[in-house]
Amino acid sequence: MNTEPIRAISPELNYESGKTLMEKGSQTLHEVMANRIERAKGRPLPEMEVRFSNLSLSADIVVADDQATKYELPTLTNELKKTLMGPKKLTVRKEILKNVSGRFTPGKITLLLGQPGSGKSALMKVLGGRFPMTKNITLEGDISFNSVSRGDLVDRLPQFVEYVGQRDYHSATLTVAEMLEFASKFCGGELLKQGKGMLDMSSRHDDFQALEDAKAIFAHYTDVVMKQYGLKICKDTIVGDAMLRGVSGGERKRVTTSEMEFGMKYVSLMDEIMWRTLHKTVVIALLQPSPEVFALFDDVMILNDGELMYHGPCSKVEGYFETLGFKCPPGRDIADYLLDLGAKQQHRYEVPHPVKQPRSARSQACQKRAASSMTQMKFVVTRFMQMYWCTPSYNLTRMYLAIFLALLLGLIFVGNSGFSSYSGLNSGVGMVFMVSLFSSMAVFQSVMPLSCAERAPYYRERAFQTYNAFWYFVSSTVVEIPYCFVSTFLFTFIFYYFVGFTGFTPAVLFWLACSLLVLMEVYLGQFFSFSPPAYAIPSAYTWLYDICPIKFPMSILIALVFSDCDHLPTWNEASQSYINVNSQVGCQPMTNAPETVEHITIKEYTEYFGFKHHQILRNFGITIGVIVLFRIWAALALRYINHQTKWSDTLYMLTTVRTGPIKLPLVASLASEMLTRSIEPIEIEEKITVL
Repeated sequence: MNTEPIRAISPELNYESGKTLMEKGSQTLHEVMANRIERAKGRPLPEMEVRFSNLSLSADIVVADDQATKYELPTLTNELKKTLMGPKKLTVRKEILKNVSGRFTPGKITLLLGQPGSGKSALMKVLGGRFPMTKNITLEGDISFNSVSRGDLVDRLPQFVEYVGQRDYHSATLTVAEMLEFASKFCGGELLKQGKGMLDMSSRHDDFQALEDAKAIFAHYTDVVMKQYGLKICKDTIVGDAMLRGVSGGERKRVTTSEMEFGMKYVSLMDEIMWRTLHKTVVIALLQPSPEVFALFDDVMILNDGELMYHGPCSKVEGYFETLGFKCPPGRDIADYLLDLGAKQQHRYEVPHPVKQPRSARSQACQKRAASSMTQMKFVVTRFMQMYWCTPSYNLTRMYLAIFLALLLGLIFVGNSGFSSYSGLNSGVGMVFMVSLFSSMAVFQSVMPLSCAERAPYYRERAFQTYNAFWYFVSSTVVEIPYCFVSTFLFTFIFYYFVGFTGFTPAVLFWLACSLLVLMEVYLGQFFSFSPPAYAIPSAYTWLYDICPIKFPMSILIALVFSDCDHLPTWNEASQSYINVNSQVGCQPMTNAPETVEHITIKEYTEYFGFKHHQILRNFGITIGVIVLFRIWAALALRYINHQTKWSDTLYMLTTVRTGPIKLPLVASLASEMLTRSIEPIEIEEKITVL
């Protein structure tokens, strides 16, 4: 049990607003919060210690072995051989972490140092439960939180361990205030109930006073967080992204960090300013911190090529490496010196060598998610509604397009009264088909970019166990219904009577059927945005993708434009950039890549999805072969399939007689008469003429 003495009474605060709470600074606010809760509980705040021993992480990856053809001359024979045979594929094991052990203690802030690719991000993701554990990933070693195994807490891990990655994924059309309000409802809405359970709630005055103070603070906690992170000036500005202008990059990172303030998190794989007061365990990964920044840390962990070099106090790191024969020269930054020790530059620095923490994590995070199911559903639906109204390129375009199509098709078929004729009926059926096709495909194409853009925020929030995927599904389903029905109502109201259709009940049914069709295409578009790319299709089903004829000309078009690169540039580890980059599009480095993609060129990225430049000739041949095959099928159909029978000839004559359009009951009666007895076409024409 932690025996740290409980702090003295802190100064009183004004609970009227977030501004008054922050009048004396964030440090004072945190001291008051911690002091009140500790006095009510009679013991210090809960703490969490993270331990890991012999932690190893490896991945089985597939690489191409093209050494046999790498230095061949680019002759026609060699190019055809590479196109038809392709490089051999080998499976190799990549060691990411190698027997790393360490301990992160509460109340301390630890600096995680290492060269790019040393395993810093992998270690933090594993500890935070964010590393994707697929079948090709192997994780060995022990990880515990307050002596509770990680395996027992993997579902609840996001409730007490927060992780901020290198990339910021948000809904671009929401404002900063809206993002933090949602985070407050999802992650902090149930916090008072948990806090009430932590207190004894006896007749003591301290218990009731602590609970009332907590209620007053959490009522304005969103404003407190915005003030603390300097976001008040941009609270009404949309977050934005690479395509939509919003807050700056630094402000967006502060939005990501401030979202983690909500909820009872005890381990922070990020930067905070109140770790000591609230007994937080903080780990930060930096590449090259300045000496002033380095001096702010308590401990430092140094990784190199997945292995541990040092883990201990910052004040003793120089002395430790001096005992190994390395000394930091005067004027050299300590962080650069430590990073160089794991690189080829280490010879420059060679010199002659002369209480266990309280309460378990399981009891602190008993629920998988902080918010209740109804809270999740309510605020996910609310966020979808706000996001849709903040995306005029999606919803307003749909409304304008519905009105435009109704006017366009209505003007084409205005006053048409010939639907009873053969040509008129076929034109009418074609018109309805065209109406349904354009209306449904318009929303199908417009919903896919929106769903694709929301994937990254969805994955991030799901990893934090912010809400259940079921409520996200329900919200995305429900929010589309009014938009679809309103847009199709605008279309039907203009189009239906414009083209000569009549009847109120059929018009309502037409509107409902058209709405359901549009809704079906919207849901299909939402599903397509989560469908796997070609490289992720299981091997047993790749034949379905391979027999699709559109695949081959599409691959040619994309490869011609984006995969054209004669000589790929070289990645320079020292400068962390590409060198020898020529002007071809495929040779350009890809920017704004996801967090899982470190560095890649446009050619490498497109070929990763199967659009390979060296397969253009093969795809041309297959495309031409498919065209020839289709024409052969058409020739066979023309030769052996004949729909033009005597019966169809007679019906065609009935519907095209010069006396004008006839009624369908007459056609039915004449057809029945033809089936019962033999009549001549002249006799049929006489009957029609008499009528």
